[in-house]
Amino acid sequence: MDIDAFDDRVKEAGGDDAFLYFITAQVASGVTLRTICDHYALEYGLLWAWMGAQPERLARYEVALKGLADHYVAEVVAISDEQALCVSERGVEFDPDVQRDKLRVDARMKVAGVLDRKRFGVEKMTHGAQVGVV
Repeated sequence: MDIDAFDDRVKEAGGDDAFLYFITAQVASGVTLRTICDHYALEYGLLWAWMGAQPERLARYEVALKGLADHYVAEVVAISDEQALCVSERGVEFDPDVQRDKLRVDARMKVAGVLDRKRFGVEKMTHGAQVGVV
């Protein structure tokens, strides 16, 4: 896809603001930029160049990523609740789905931590004490 074809896609979407709104709404819902590009026959590099052409676009994309982090954390709660319900209903001590669900929870929390470090990331703890050997 060339730049003119990309610009035509933006115009078809209703212009820059509408296109950006569409992209960021999709991202916040869990759709990757790669999937959007594949589905709408957009070139990934051109989308990134368009996003990076204005700081406001990147800022709105970062807000969408924070929405995606919220989406993943909400899924973590649902996965955990589902697993707890299954275990209590079955009355079993080990459910084979536990490992799968643990992986799902861990992956979502790690990604949420990267997408929104302030709210979901693990901060490195630093201590002011120094230890010396005499």
